[in-house]
Amino acid sequence: MTKIITLKKKCSNGKTLYASYAPEKGMNLISYKQDKLEIIDQSTTQEFEQRCAGLGALIGPHFYHLKDEDLPPPIDENLFPHIAKERAKGNRDVFSHGIARYVPWNYTHDETSISARISSIDSYEGYLLSALEGSNFVMTYEATLKEEGLDINLSVKSEKHGIVGLHYYYALQGNDARVRSVVENVYNEMGEFKPLPDEWTENDINHLNFDLHQEADYGFLPFSQSNQATIILENETYDVKIQSNTGNEEHSWQLWHPYESSFACIEPLSAKNPRGTIPKDGFLNVKISIHEK
Repeated sequence: MTKIITLKKKCSNGKTLYASYAPEKGMNLISYKQDKLEIIDQSTTQEFEQRCAGLGALIGPHFYHLKDEDLPPPIDENLFPHIAKERAKGNRDVFSHGIARYVPWNYTHDETSISARISSIDSYEGYLLSALEGSNFVMTYEATLKEEGLDINLSVKSEKHGIVGLHYYYALQGNDARVRSVVENVYNEMGEFKPLPDEWTENDINHLNFDLHQEADYGFLPFSQSNQATIILENETYDVKIQSNTGNEEHSWQLWHPYESSFACIEPLSAKNPRGTIPKDGFLNVKISIHEK
């Protein structure tokens, strides 16, 4: 049975915040609620159980698939239930978005906060994590429920390339869900930067207004004058506000929304181009707040 740690914060406005984690299954944020309002798409639980995706998955120490030259040696397919399916699809990297979401973390917690750590010298089922990831690394995750919402610090140090990010599946509600943010006038499609289309903007080219009737797998850069990304996911009866900062220019966020899916993934990242050249170290501070209408 998956062990769940639930943080709880009674706020001065009378509402109560709850953040539930599965630290022994990739530090997944399996639920984030304000009173009874759940913003993590629970219909993705099957993805979490089958392949450690869905719900509130992490990104790190790498983004998407490793290049062939960085792949670790093959491992026993029986180690994880998803490996055989990944190989059947032709995917050589069976740990998409990094090993951190697939294995247990070391952690401590109290009523409102949790602190967790994972490194390449940890082991899982007889394998060092360095053998599963293909490099040495250390990742840390700290989260605290505060008056304004969930405050997260995520970091990585790696010998090759280190990136961290949140791959949270936010639930969509109603017929007019959209994403708004102030961004640079370019977007990233599979590693290539292109001009931001007029139909995605309002008022001026830097004001993204992305209608979630359309699918998306695009990256965006925070407006350069602030280097802080503020992204609003608008729903029918509530909004989710995501604020992220890396402390430097290695900063972007990804929007992933398959056509007619019940969720939108808004993924703050500690790299400007996660499919390009990335640093060995990465840091991310993210604040997530819930606003009922």
